[in-house]
Amino acid sequence: MRVDRATFLLLAGSIAAGGCTITAVSDDDDGTGGNGGNVTSSSTTTGDGGSGGAAGTGGQNAGGAGGSAGEGGAGGGAQCDDSVGTVPDCSTLTLPCNFQEGGCSLAELDYKPKVAQNAVECVIALAQTDTCVDVQACQEAALANACADTTADDDCAALAPACSDTEAVCHDFMDGLTEDARLRMMSCTVEGCLSVRDCAISAGVITF
Repeated sequence: MRVDRATFLLLAGSIAAGGCTITAVSDDDDGTGGNGGNVTSSSTTTGDGGSGGAAGTGGQNAGGAGGSAGEGGAGGGAQCDDSVGTVPDCSTLTLPCNFQEGGCSLAELDYKPKVAQNAVECVIALAQTDTCVDVQACQEAALANACADTTADDDCAALAPACSDTEAVCHDFMDGLTEDARLRMMSCTVEGCLSVRDCAISAGVITF
C-alpha cells in the first residue's frame, strides 16, 4: 500500500506522543518511591533523636543524686564538748616544776573536764628537764583550745578593759574555766591587772 508523506508524518507524531506519556508516568512512579525513601529516613532520624534525649535525662538524674550525696557529707562533724574528760593521776610521777604536787587536782577543780585532761596530759608528756614555763604553756594551750562558750561574754566584757586586753584574749582563758575559777578571775576587775594572763596567774588559774 502506498502511504503518502503527510500520512507518514502524522503516524510518527502519534507514536512519539505516546512515548512521552509513558515516560512521564514512569517519572511519577520514581518520584513517589523517592518520597517514600525520604519519609523512612526522617522517621529513623527522629527515633535516634529520642534516644539521645533519654540518655541526657539519665545523666541529669545521676548528677542530681551526686549533689545530694555531697550535701549530706558536708553536714557531718562532731559538736565541741568540754564536759567529758578524765584527768590522769600524776601524783606518783616526777614532773617538771613539781606539777605532780597538786597540779593535777587543781586542774580538775579549775578547768572543765576535757580542758583539765588536755592540760595534765600535756605536762605528763614533757621531759623532766623542762621548766615551769613549759608547764604554763601546757595550761594556757589547753585553755585556749577550749570550746567557745558564750556564757563568758558578760565576764569578758567587764574583765578585758579592766586588764587593758581584748575580749578575744579573755575568752582564751575564761571559756575553759569552771564557774568558781571564773569568779576568782573577776576579782581583777576590782584589784586591777596588767593583762588577762596576769590576772590568771594572780587568781591561781595558771598555777606554776
